[in-house]
This record gives sequence, C-alpha cells and structure tokens, in this order.
Amino acid sequence: MADEEHIRHCMLYEFQLGRKASEAAKNICSALGQDAVSARKCQRWFEKFREGNFSLDDKSGRGRVSNFDQEALQALLVQNPQITQQELATTLNCSQKTISSELRALGKVQNLENGFLMS
Repeated sequence: MADEEHIRHCMLYEFQLGRKASEAAKNICSALGQDAVSARKCQRWFEKFREGNFSLDDKSGRGRVSNFDQEALQALLVQNPQITQQELATTLNCSQKTISSELRALGKVQNLENGFLMS
C-alpha cells in the first residue's frame, strides 16, 4: 500500500482536477489498492483544500490539544500508589478515560494489591 504522504498528494491532485471527494477516493483506490483511502478521509482533506489550506502535513491527534499535567499525575502516584483512577480523575479534574490513557502512555499498569506498577 502507498504511504500516507503519497496518498495526500494524490488527494490534492484530484482536488485540483475539480473532482468530488468520493470520486477521488475511488480513483485513488483504483490506482493504489482497495483500502488506500476512505471517502470520508478524502472529504476531510478536501474541506481543508477548499479553505485554502494546501499543506499536506498531517497533524496527528485531531481535536483539541491536551493540557494534561503528567507531572501532577506522577506526583500523585508517588504520594499514594494505591490511588484509584477515579480518584486521580477527580483530583486532576479530568475524565477517568483520560487518566487511563495517560497511565498507559507512562507505561503504568494497575495492580489491585500494590497500586500502579511499571509494565
């Protein structure tokens, strides 16, 4: 399968030819393979192009930028290794899902008897 940057170039080319996103996706998949790109992905890129943004840099992590304080999380874990994810979420004013993701990013796993350990 073609790399993602190559596919983005193909999408821009199709956009510049005046094609619709769904047609572009079909053309790209026809040339590069059945699962090269989805119609929805083409639509998102075409939206950028219509707004005048022709940068092909893919900003990973769509959505808002995280302002999560990992140092505060680590300090709480040192202070109380038996603290629960829900207690961490309440203390750090975020969701339990965010805590779970941040713990995984730190390489921490929860052991019910001993608190959080490095994996």
